[in-house]
Amino acid sequence: YFLFAIYLITAALLSGMLVPYNELKWILRLSIIGGILNFCVSAVSQFVPQVGYILGRTYEDTSQPDYSDFGEKVDTGAASRVGYMRNLGKNLALWISSFNSPLTACFRPLLAPLVLISIVAAGISGYRNAVAAVGLTYFIGLCYRGGLSHVLPSLLAGMLALTGLAALNLIAPLPPNIQRSLSFLPGTWEKRYLDDAENSTEWRMEIWKEALLSDRWISNKILGDGLGFSAKELQYQMNSETPGSSIGVSGLSAHHEAILANGDYHSGPVQTVRTIGYAGLLVLLLFQIRLAVHAHRQIQRCRGTEWFPLALFIGIPLIVAPIFFVFIFGTFASASAGLLLGTAMVRMLENNLPLPAYVVRRRTPYLLEQRRTNTAQLALHSKQ
Repeated sequence: YFLFAIYLITAALLSGMLVPYNELKWILRLSIIGGILNFCVSAVSQFVPQVGYILGRTYEDTSQPDYSDFGEKVDTGAASRVGYMRNLGKNLALWISSFNSPLTACFRPLLAPLVLISIVAAGISGYRNAVAAVGLTYFIGLCYRGGLSHVLPSLLAGMLALTGLAALNLIAPLPPNIQRSLSFLPGTWEKRYLDDAENSTEWRMEIWKEALLSDRWISNKILGDGLGFSAKELQYQMNSETPGSSIGVSGLSAHHEAILANGDYHSGPVQTVRTIGYAGLLVLLLFQIRLAVHAHRQIQRCRGTEWFPLALFIGIPLIVAPIFFVFIFGTFASASAGLLLGTAMVRMLENNLPLPAYVVRRRTPYLLEQRRTNTAQLALHSKQ
């Protein structure tokens, strides 16, 4: 609750702040610098664990699950997870899409390797949602940067690349992480990685059904139970850490009960129902959609100006957010923080850019248009 209050106050202050428009570009610059530093610290931590021990909590990504919290991993195959590679892939995709069309970037000597690195990094991460995030980011970037003329060739190139990877996998099997990341796409992936991904999906479905269809884990499904948990739920979590406690008191596994008790449901909508109920979920989704509309308007407002990359950098994640939150992965904490801070960023663009305000274009009714045409014709005949 304290963190949420900080997000709310920060968003309120930034939303009304007047900033010299030249300083707005530092939003993009500092975000890139921060992303690079974050990656470097995470990479160094792999070789110097002391660095990760000291800075781990500072660079912790709370929007992603940590399966090791409960002494158990969802992955039962050889594929592992590399979290900082996931962030590298998403960041590179966003930076490239902000400055260039992803399609034209593939034909530029300096940018083509970065496009490849972003895709490979998402695959090496072992997260299917990382591949989906990179793909959605590039797709939205193609739509704004090149339109349909860039989208269709890119989709065709993507299908050809996927076919090539599937053929390559038959000759020389791809690393386990990459195969698992691509397991939701058609290909020649090994059965153990397909089964691993399917088991992970089934595991999540069991949690969602238990949370939404029973009254054991969510007391008030209309308004939610808040961010905390009860003493009974704490007992469930403690039971999962007891040696030999493979079955919980409810008949489910102790690991399932720990997940259900702490609300880490690996689903944005389900976790939101637990926190603020169905009523809150409806408000949050409407808020996300409305914010995506405002982000789109700022992108259109900045088209053809020096502010276009900044508008894309701020707007693309906000446009992707509702799709990703509902259909791929999300948490209430990351969604609410993204909404508040995203609103602040969009408001700063609306209030401070030296551009005309965005105006919604409406088509002129046919009768009014016909009347104007007739009036113009009469005026022309009278002059003749």
